[in-house]
Amino acid sequence: MRVGFVSFWFNRGQAFVTKALRSIVREAGHETCVLARPDRTQGRVRTDDVWAEDGVEVAEGNDISEAAYLAWAAKHRIEVCFLFQNEQFAEARALRRAGVKVVGTFMWEKLTPAQAAEARESYDLVYAMNACDSDRYARLGLLTMRVRWACWPELSGLEVPPRGAGAPVVFYYPAGYLESRRAIAPTVEAFLASGAADGGRARLLVKAAKPIPESMQIRHPAVAYHGEDLTRAAYLDLLRGCDVFLCNTRWEGLGLGIYESIAMGLPVIAPDFPPMSENVRHGLTGLLVPLRRRGLFGRDETAPSGIPAADADPRALAEAVARLADRATVAAMSRNQLLLRDRDYTWDRTREDVLRLLRYAAG
Repeated sequence: MRVGFVSFWFNRGQAFVTKALRSIVREAGHETCVLARPDRTQGRVRTDDVWAEDGVEVAEGNDISEAAYLAWAAKHRIEVCFLFQNEQFAEARALRRAGVKVVGTFMWEKLTPAQAAEARESYDLVYAMNACDSDRYARLGLLTMRVRWACWPELSGLEVPPRGAGAPVVFYYPAGYLESRRAIAPTVEAFLASGAADGGRARLLVKAAKPIPESMQIRHPAVAYHGEDLTRAAYLDLLRGCDVFLCNTRWEGLGLGIYESIAMGLPVIAPDFPPMSENVRHGLTGLLVPLRRRGLFGRDETAPSGIPAADADPRALAEAVARLADRATVAAMSRNQLLLRDRDYTWDRTREDVLRLLRYAAG
């Protein structure tokens, strides 16, 4: 079968997922190609580092014309095309009219009711990677197949090495591209309020993919800020050098950092809200933090789709940090994380789901 993928192609979660999906399809013996879609703000596409793959063509821009889609599909005789968070519904319908089976997914924190209706008319098949995705899609009238994500082979052998009993516990906070879903200041404030930094017991690394403005920083000797887009190997080395994944994010799509943490054996602290709560076993592989109580007459903040923002309770977040600023607790949860990985997060399950999806779409 000839399978095409349309996606971002640089250091973003969407691109890493697409790259992994492509590897599954290729290894199963199918022909594949990629139409790399530049992002809307900066036109970013990477062709170096892990992005240097054959069969990758760069699209004309973020908004790809119908003619360009059809020409690319005809050139490669594509039978099934995977789209990711692609809201070009008219163009998807054009691909279907040309005989291409169109398969795609949307992150639940971005899919609106109007887009769900469009997707139902424009895609042959929509799939979901989290239980919360499936539930929201169903409520919006979209029945979906499930692709259960796991720890992809690239992460094999990257378990966190043993640390000395007196070594400070290093908390890793993913600030990404400094989007509105990141809670940088509340996270740093909770870390400092926890007392974990007292006596050099813990440190916090705030890692972004671009420079972090001074206005977003809270200066403290135990807090370090890293604002650089690293190579894949350098990023994984940096994460592996930490001890706890502090995933205090207000909403999340798939949450690749949690899967990387499961693969490496890092305990995870996250708000008690999906999809984070789907992948953290509270008290065993990490800690789930209750959400902040809303004011009686206050308006709840929401993600673009309308789902509520998962704002962690500040005091509870500080308590979670304090609990994991203990080397013995981290070691115990790390062992549990690796056991969970080997039982429930093997790549075989993702491979089976993807190939089942592909067979169903083609049929």
